Amino acid sequence: MISRRTFFSGSGAAFAASIVPRSGFASNFEFQELPSSQDARMKMLIETAVDSAKSAGATYADARLTFDQFMMIKPGSTTLEGRGFPPYNRSENMAFGVRALVNGYWGFASSPVWSKEEAGRLGAAAVDAAKANLSAKQRHVEFAPNPNSTSGDWVMPVVDDPFDMDSEEISDFLDGLVFYLNHLHQEYRRPLGRCGSDIVTQYNRQQKAFGNTENQYVTQRLFRTGGFIRLIYDSSGTGGHTSSGELKCFNPSGHGAGFEVIRRPDLREHCHALFEELVEEAKLPLIPVDIGKFNCLFHPQLVAPIAKRTIGIATEIDRVMGFEANTTGTSYIKHPNEELGILKVGTKDLNVTATRSLPGGIMSAKWDDEGVSPNDFAIVKEGLISDLQSGREGASWMKEYKSRLGKPLASNGCVYAIDAVEPPAVHTSDLIVQPNQSQDKSLSQLREQMENGLELNGGMCHMDFQQASGLIGNYSAFQIRKGKRIARYISPGILFKTPELWNSIMSIGGGSTSLRVGTFDYKQNPVRISYSSVDAPAVLFKDLSIVDPSKKA
Repeated sequence: MISRRTFFSGSGAAFAASIVPRSGFASNFEFQELPSSQDARMKMLIETAVDSAKSAGATYADARLTFDQFMMIKPGSTTLEGRGFPPYNRSENMAFGVRALVNGYWGFASSPVWSKEEAGRLGAAAVDAAKANLSAKQRHVEFAPNPNSTSGDWVMPVVDDPFDMDSEEISDFLDGLVFYLNHLHQEYRRPLGRCGSDIVTQYNRQQKAFGNTENQYVTQRLFRTGGFIRLIYDSSGTGGHTSSGELKCFNPSGHGAGFEVIRRPDLREHCHALFEELVEEAKLPLIPVDIGKFNCLFHPQLVAPIAKRTIGIATEIDRVMGFEANTTGTSYIKHPNEELGILKVGTKDLNVTATRSLPGGIMSAKWDDEGVSPNDFAIVKEGLISDLQSGREGASWMKEYKSRLGKPLASNGCVYAIDAVEPPAVHTSDLIVQPNQSQDKSLSQLREQMENGLELNGGMCHMDFQQASGLIGNYSAFQIRKGKRIARYISPGILFKTPELWNSIMSIGGGSTSLRVGTFDYKQNPVRISYSSVDAPAVLFKDLSIVDPSKKA
């Protein structure tokens, strides 16, 4: 075994590297150079692992190498109270994972070590894990073919790779933003009272290599950049802080982009506009929740997580088949071959597309973690569930439905793992909730349609085990009368059932209201995290059930 620095220097046929914890922090941390996509040694490790699995009895095997770099940068705080983040947090993480199929059962093994000896051990260990899962009940796996199986390399297009930039350049930009926010704090001190802000940015870069027993070998370089600017004010003078939420361009879950998503040209203008919005909000009285049924206007920041939970997660094929029943939940869809194309989840205005080719999308990729080139497909078409997110095995579980449509057995390319230490599984792709194509209705035009209702910006969506019923909360909420905001509500909640919610659509905003929102979710046991983007417009709903979560039934 040799050092990481020696590994990247390019000498030696036998090599290894050790993991650096994600939580590691050092002020003098120096990132190592990422392995090249053309590095023959990575291909040798992949081939050694899958050959070892095949020799041990696997009918199919694949292997992944991932090298992750993480960086968090927080400029000088201007908050009313400190947040406790260090100014810099940097880490690197190497992982090696092998998956093997034996007599219809899967096995997986992973390690933080990159070496030829470890590659051989992991291949055999994955087969042993599969054999340990064997039971008296035979299990047949129909593995969808990969007709477009290709080898090659791909780099997610970014303008500014933050790991190739001088960290001082990033810090200087963020410090300039802090200076500007301090100026705004003084400008708006009279109408808002004590003001503050909190800025945190974080950057991820991953080099990934994949290969399988079908002689496919691909490499990809992926990025995820995010963070938040949280603006805080205290107009009461009592210390009770009210947060306006995150700026639209900063999202904790990130974007599939580089530093350009932080250094956007209109950032200062956007900050100024947000302060203006806060001034208008602060003028409104704060009132208790009105319980009952009301029309509700959801901003895209709220539509996005709801769509992720009720449509994205619910259409993962393994959840539909019940394989997540003992972990993080299943789906209200029960019989894919019977319900697809028939199950009505919303009005005809509801159309949702799954994609991994969205420019700037977190899940954008040339290949999924089974080597499949993903295709864009409609999950919901005119209100009907029309397809499911699947991998090569899961594609066979809706074979009858696809056969009726005259479509071949094929994966939709939705298999993913955040790094090689975790087993790959079906995860939600980037989603596009289609805006109104015939009329570009703005937020103000949607609001003008409301005689008596609520307007909600941001928030969380908490779902039951089948993604069928949920509670929406933790958002900025306004009372609307005759198309105008007249008051702020104190944390109302919304109870809903998935089909009832999307079938109560009154109007969908146009493309000008659409916003890209980064989202995350968990799966499997122990839980595995995944991120994806959702492009969503504003939506006006009819007669939703408003409750007061602070009161007991």
